[in-house]
Amino acid sequence: MQTAGFSTILDTIFVIITFYYIFKFLTRLFLPLLVKKVVKKAE
Repeated sequence: MQTAGFSTILDTIFVIITFYYIFKFLTRLFLPLLVKKVVKKAE
């Protein structure tokens, strides 16, 4: 079994944080559009 080095742990944390901020940015971008569509359909 391979042991995780310090740089591997840092890389993993960096990737997780990067995906989190990308997801947050895309949610801010597309959520208002989705809400508008849902509200229009509900009328």
